[in-house]
Amino acid sequence: MALEGMLARVDTGTGQILASNAGKLAVGDRTMVFVRPERLKVTTAPDCPNRIAARITHFDFEGNFANVFLRGAEGQPLMLQAANDGGLPGLKPGADMMLTFAPEHAVALVPGELAKE
Repeated sequence: MALEGMLARVDTGTGQILASNAGKLAVGDRTMVFVRPERLKVTTAPDCPNRIAARITHFDFEGNFANVFLRGAEGQPLMLQAANDGGLPGLKPGADMMLTFAPEHAVALVPGELAKE
């Protein structure tokens, strides 16, 4: 992990991620990055920040929302939540998607035990 002002640059198996350094982490600290599901966006732009390649495992429609469940390149579970307005392309299990999010929508924290759903 490296610092860039108020942002942490975190090396991951999917590339480098920029996130707010709310946990006051120091250079070299182990880090977890959290992003709310509604902040993830599907992208085709090659130059956007925080790109994550993922594959859809399944999806659910809940009224005006679509919950898309994915696996990242290293098998990490991901979830995207978006408006169910027809704007999500290629929603089928096994389809690949590129996700992105703004650095200010992510938080870098010290790793710890995660809450169970």
